[in-house]
Amino acid sequence: MVLTRHGFVKGKEKSFLQNPKDKPFIGIIGIPPKAVMEDLVKRNAIILSLDMYKVDQLITEPTENILPKAYCAQIKRIIANILAATDYWTEDVVDSVLVGRNPISEIIIEDSEISRCNEMGFVADFIENELKIKLTRVKNNDLERKGDFICKSGIPLDDKFGQIAGYFYRDIEKKKPFRPEYVKPKCAFWGTPPWGDFSLASYFPDETHIYGWTRCVENLTPGDLKLELEFDPDVPTVFFAQSFCPKAGLASYLASKHPRGIFIDMDLGLTRSTVAKLTAFLQLNGVVV
Repeated sequence: MVLTRHGFVKGKEKSFLQNPKDKPFIGIIGIPPKAVMEDLVKRNAIILSLDMYKVDQLITEPTENILPKAYCAQIKRIIANILAATDYWTEDVVDSVLVGRNPISEIIIEDSEISRCNEMGFVADFIENELKIKLTRVKNNDLERKGDFICKSGIPLDDKFGQIAGYFYRDIEKKKPFRPEYVKPKCAFWGTPPWGDFSLASYFPDETHIYGWTRCVENLTPGDLKLELEFDPDVPTVFFAQSFCPKAGLASYLASKHPRGIFIDMDLGLTRSTVAKLTAFLQLNGVVV
């Protein structure tokens, strides 16, 4: 069973609430290798994605004494989720069913620097130094690409992000893969999901292809740098990075190499200036009217 930003897996809510302590409750950060996840499935573990679960909740307050204000929103989210799900922070920032009733017994973190950023090492150190909880560090060196059907489909961009996150778990649980039809792109989005504010996706047409690290996630190869560097030079592309993210340098560099590329970064919350910059780019390139 998996918990993500979309909540409980459909059909499992009742059994979980009735038996909150009969299964190991494991938090994961990043994309652990397939062998690690398959072992959790064999253990019948309940898996909580600490990257995604509390995506719509306020995340700055629980981390203000740990992290500086000028810091990656996604790392703040992960730390806030850890504090909440381990009952370390006293405020009820996660559903009450998770706080105090069934605390996480173990956290597995994929801390390969190339997969996302070296801040995963800091998160792991924080867990080890501040929390009395079992921590397992793993590396994901998987390079067998599963394909990017979702990235190149015609479903809304926000749905693409959600489906890609779920694709990882569907593969582990041996469920039928979600493979929507290919569409010809009007534009492209390169980078990580906009953790700070997913409403950014609403400004893109459904015919938006995804590249960068998010595409690597759908392929289940988060450390595939060769794949991450790819883009389509024939399609107007927004190269996105979260503010204060190490990937901002790569996004900016690739945008400068693209014939019709633009670099955009964003912290917590979508600002008017970001919207103006994005919409102007899309309009000037004939993507939207």
